[in-house]
Amino acid sequence: MRSALDWSHDLLDEPGRAVLRRVSVFAAPFTAAAAAAVVADDVVPAASVSAELAALADHSLLTPVTGGDGTRYQALETIRQYGAERLAAAGEDAAVRAAHLRWCTSTGTGLLAADPATPGWRADVDRLADDLHAALAWTVAQDGQPAAETALLVGRLCHRRGLPAEAQRRFEQAAALSPDDAATADALRLAAGSARTRLAGDDALRLHLAAAAAAERAGDRVAAARQYAHAAELVHRSSGILAEVPSAETAAAWLATARELGGDDPGTAARIAVAEAFAAADDDPDTVARTERALELARESGEPAVESAALDQLTGLHLARGEARAALASALRRTALLFAPADPESGFELSDAFGMATESAIAAGDLRQARQAAEALRDLPSQREVAHVGAARLIVVQVLTGDWTEAIAVGELFRESWERAGRPRIPSLRRVAAALGAVHGARGDDEAQAVWRDVEAGVGSAERRPHDQRSVESFFAALEALHLDRPADAVAVLHRPPEEFRSWFELIWRPWYTAAWAEAAVLAELPDAAERIARARPFTGDNVVADAIVDRAAALAAGDRDGVLAAAETLDAAACHYQWERSLRLVH
Repeated sequence: MRSALDWSHDLLDEPGRAVLRRVSVFAAPFTAAAAAAVVADDVVPAASVSAELAALADHSLLTPVTGGDGTRYQALETIRQYGAERLAAAGEDAAVRAAHLRWCTSTGTGLLAADPATPGWRADVDRLADDLHAALAWTVAQDGQPAAETALLVGRLCHRRGLPAEAQRRFEQAAALSPDDAATADALRLAAGSARTRLAGDDALRLHLAAAAAAERAGDRVAAARQYAHAAELVHRSSGILAEVPSAETAAAWLATARELGGDDPGTAARIAVAEAFAAADDDPDTVARTERALELARESGEPAVESAALDQLTGLHLARGEARAALASALRRTALLFAPADPESGFELSDAFGMATESAIAAGDLRQARQAAEALRDLPSQREVAHVGAARLIVVQVLTGDWTEAIAVGELFRESWERAGRPRIPSLRRVAAALGAVHGARGDDEAQAVWRDVEAGVGSAERRPHDQRSVESFFAALEALHLDRPADAVAVLHRPPEEFRSWFELIWRPWYTAAWAEAAVLAELPDAAERIARARPFTGDNVVADAIVDRAAALAAGDRDGVLAAAETLDAAACHYQWERSLRLVH
């Protein structure tokens, strides 16, 4: 093979030989324009590169690949390696690879400035990826500042492309390569943002604290204060994505440090105020005032991400008061405030805004709005490659509406993505596994149900947040039992009185739980069934679906067939097709 390549090489003129050895730096198929940017010089004028590539293809040294974006060229690996040897022998390796790096960074910077929604954007990023990684590996070996800058560029492109795990790795690599503590802190801050976007809470917490420490070493007290505030906020706001939750005392210490370092910077003051609001108990009389003050400071700061965080706390307060529709309004304000493309700094806020809009719509029984928000979350560029994050809430909505075949199909994407990511522990995803386990149980598929029971155990323990997680899990277990006409089993799993629900997360699900609790009592012919219906009313009035289910339970208890059918009409109008069909089954 070597002798054949030598023979073919010797047949070329000097420009042809130069092009052959220089294009060996490309790791993926390349265009003539890309080649001209990398190989052109006095020996090979840019205007002649296209003809030289065609000549090399005629000699079977390059393979033309025709696609929707025109013709690209690639060399077989053996020919590429041969060219690389010739490049080194000619003493051109460093200069050509530097030109390749410049082309990669220029192309990548252009893609970063473009709208990711543009047709072909993702494909363009994918076509550049191998070359960018090759250029990054080369510049790392040179031990120069461009390595950190290149890693940052790769990280930002990966994040927008919907690869937050890869983005996080590149940002951490940039931090390790950075020439000073200030640059290290900035890279770690971006890494924390990517980690939060993919709900890797433990990584995010580690990176926020590392960024704070680097900023302190750099003498940037304000940047350090923000990262300490982020860390404290994460503990109180997003404990559901933490496998291990630091104590309240630890979070309070981080907040105290943030106050000490923050000075009078408006954005930092707003970030600290938001973290303080999340740290306050939902039933603390001062929490509302703290939240309103945090929202005021956030708006004054002019930072949409901080305002979004403050609105999230306001949403939680509405949910904690049982004000589902007010919560939905606050959550939807967040989605209007934030815009794609979402970079690491705001990626979590944008995805969380659609997530909380979904949760609030579920609390209100507005299943159309819930589905719309859940689909918007799934379709965010940052969520496309992490289906176990992006599609989680959509699955729950599909189970509630009765689109079970769709839920099962999306669930397989969820499970494959979660396993591909290394089966991360994200306790807030337990409800997805519980919902799908209930669906398979209702269908009599014990084998599939066992698979989802394993996922449920794998994403995180229910012991750490027993009431928050078990309330929704109990609801789905009851859904399965009622579907299988086992009301006594439903009564057994719904043993907790709805009056005991306290946290905002529980109160999202209290209307659904309470409606099932009342219906199970009627179908099991419990002596306190009428009392349960009366007790359920105050908790379901803001949720049209739950309220209709309680109406149906009351009609069943009274033997009122017309009342059941009236409830069915309400449920059908509310897009809750499962409960509509169930109503028809109950009267036949």
